[in-house]
Amino acid sequence: VDPFLLGVAAEGSSDRAASTAGIEDWIATLPAGEKLKLLASVAMGEGASVGANLMRRFQATRPVSTDMPRRTVGELLAEANRRREGHLREQALREEERHQREAEAAAREREARLAALAERQEEAWEDVEGLIAIRQRAAYEDAVALLADLRAVADRTGAVPAFAQRLTDLQQRHGRKATLIERIRDARLTR
Repeated sequence: VDPFLLGVAAEGSSDRAASTAGIEDWIATLPAGEKLKLLASVAMGEGASVGANLMRRFQATRPVSTDMPRRTVGELLAEANRRREGHLREQALREEERHQREAEAAAREREARLAALAERQEEAWEDVEGLIAIRQRAAYEDAVALLADLRAVADRTGAVPAFAQRLTDLQQRHGRKATLIERIRDARLTR
């Protein structure tokens, strides 16, 4: 069952303010345990169905009004679609914001990693040699990732020629390790 359609249909009228007058007082009369269960359902993303259920129960306690305008199925469906689209837009916006926060955190983490690496470049080159000595694909990938960070440090410090020379020397020493050389080439470290 479409919770958006239920929510629209449960309202009973396009005049929401009139149809909900007194709902706070009515909710206050609900048992505390029931209120906690309803809040937990809302927190778990079931807000539309909880709202629809509450509105249906509240409306059942009120006298039936004959002066409320009737809505067609088409009007109900159109309003449910409008609300669904709004909900999806909000959801997409929240997801985009979450991705943005994650990207910013990753950028800060990379900046900190590169700053620390700039202070220990010689050790990092030794780490690259140690990873290559393992002679495993995963170790080669780690070595190339470290080389990419060393390249980024070289870009920032203006030491690209020295980096390029060390990389060339490394490639010559390990030229028979085709997987490693391929990984280095794919990483485009010598742009």
